[in-house]
Amino acid sequence: MNKTTNHKKQTLLLSASIAVFASITPEAQSSVFANGGFDDYSGTPADGIQLSTLTPSDWTTVGTSSQVLLKKSGGGLTPQNGSYYLGIFNRNNGVSQTFDTVAGYTYELSFYLAKQATSSSPTVDVNVTGNTPLVDDSIQIINWGQDTWQQQTVSFTADSASTSLSFIENASSQTSSADVFVDTIVLSVTSVPEPSATTLLGLGGLALILRRKK
Repeated sequence: MNKTTNHKKQTLLLSASIAVFASITPEAQSSVFANGGFDDYSGTPADGIQLSTLTPSDWTTVGTSSQVLLKKSGGGLTPQNGSYYLGIFNRNNGVSQTFDTVAGYTYELSFYLAKQATSSSPTVDVNVTGNTPLVDDSIQIINWGQDTWQQQTVSFTADSASTSLSFIENASSQTSSADVFVDTIVLSVTSVPEPSATTLLGLGGLALILRRKK
């Protein structure tokens, strides 16, 4: 093997090692999160159709399936984005989804909530769970205008390769008919762990060895 060929192989090996390390980024390890806008289904959703009747739904209905519906409009409320939004009617009902995450990565979850009746003050439980509970928030929709979307955000650091998210109308909502609406759920990676000293030393050592072999 001549020096030129050997040098090329060494360079390719170092480049491949660096590429593997560089690929561990928020973009490369972004979460697989489906249908946050409630618009992607096989088949055509109809206004007021039960979420559980659509295939694939991506979301799992919690509680009474007839109380979790896709909506095109209701009163003066229209989707925050896209063609549909989720309506949760009555207490203890909602949706959940399990998705892939990378342990140690920090994620931001943003979503929009609304209510329809000005007299109601429903509460939504937003739960994110990995190996342990990561988010356990109760958001009361109290001083918001009727048919008005409000964006909310929460952050969490994943502790497993699989994480679950749920939106459930709280059992203590003001009235049993205090309807909750959800739309435009977006999950993004905001930070990754710093590379360990061992990883950095390993790459540095590899570079030094290959340099000496030139």
